[in-house]
Amino acid sequence: MKKALTTAILTGMMMASATVFASVPPEAIAIGGIAPGATVEEAKAAFGDPVFQKKNGMTFANGVVVDTKKSAPGIVHEIEADEHCTAATPAGIQVGMSADVLVANYGEADRVEIEFGETEYKYYSHDRRLKMEFEVENGVITKIECEVRD
Repeated sequence: MKKALTTAILTGMMMASATVFASVPPEAIAIGGIAPGATVEEAKAAFGDPVFQKKNGMTFANGVVVDTKKSAPGIVHEIEADEHCTAATPAGIQVGMSADVLVANYGEADRVEIEFGETEYKYYSHDRRLKMEFEVENGVITKIECEVRD
């Protein structure tokens, strides 16, 4: 009986650990010090005046792109960095770095998707409200996106 109980407990623990998400602290989900949910004014204070602006977004000289939603035009819904961007995540990760830094800094991704030769590593905040996504080609980070999940 004792052996069966121990086996059942260990099996349950293993099943529970298999469903645990990497999840990162919300403050780790940002680019250049600006996180999803920040104000557009905070982004402008950090990055300067945008070099390009559209109805629901703007691009800054350092390559950061900020998008808002129609329902909340003054709030950063998504922030992204591509190959033209010099900004980094709070962990110091930038576009152009090896994807090996992801596991070293954030652990295994909550979700990995492979599509058209591109791999996307997705990390979620503890409360699942924020998402950070890294696009990787040939082992190199080509894009970073941070967003508020709807």
